[in-house]
Amino acid sequence: MTFRSLVLTSLVAFAAMSCSAGPEPGPSAAGFPPGHALRPLNVVRNTLGIPPGQEFIFTMMRLEARSEPVVIQEIAPLRQDGDAARLTDVQLAPQDPESRFSMPEGVSLTDPPVWFRRDETSSGCAVQETAPVAGYELQPGDGGARISLRISVEQEGTWSVDGFAVRYEQDGQVFEEEVSLGITVRANASLGPQVLLRPEKRCLNLAEPLRGAEVR
Repeated sequence: MTFRSLVLTSLVAFAAMSCSAGPEPGPSAAGFPPGHALRPLNVVRNTLGIPPGQEFIFTMMRLEARSEPVVIQEIAPLRQDGDAARLTDVQLAPQDPESRFSMPEGVSLTDPPVWFRRDETSSGCAVQETAPVAGYELQPGDGGARISLRISVEQEGTWSVDGFAVRYEQDGQVFEEEVSLGITVRANASLGPQVLLRPEKRCLNLAEPLRGAEVR
């Protein structure tokens, strides 16, 4: 569940589309055979309204290994359009199934993403750790990892990315899978500065605001 009102349109699940029957894909443009070792969860497309000058981290869609370990080599955007924003970094955000305070997915204005959580017996700050993509190992049942995108909004207009290619090694062979994670940024100065939400502000001792974010 996303946690910031920056999302202009509802998240639309594409899991059924990604699992539907179709022709077997051929080798990728780089010549790698298609793989089937990943289980992408929360496959979504999103439209975000963000003012120019704002940097944000968008963490969404968990990748899991289906039955055997895989070592991720690269996660790269397949199709980009527009010049209003730039994708400056892609990392993986490990998910601990035993964590008491898990980080909600969505847009964050802090580095690292933080969020104050509370349950019936205790409270605390969830901190989303990230790891480099290259060399990251996914094990079946380890909770997987979300794709974490760092995006810089440069000017008014639109920018979008449609799909990512995940390249990984399994049993000594390199494969490539396409995952349907899509995002569109509509940059408009009239949106005004983005303000840290209260659950973020309560955890600022563990993080720094990103460029353009205001603390009030």
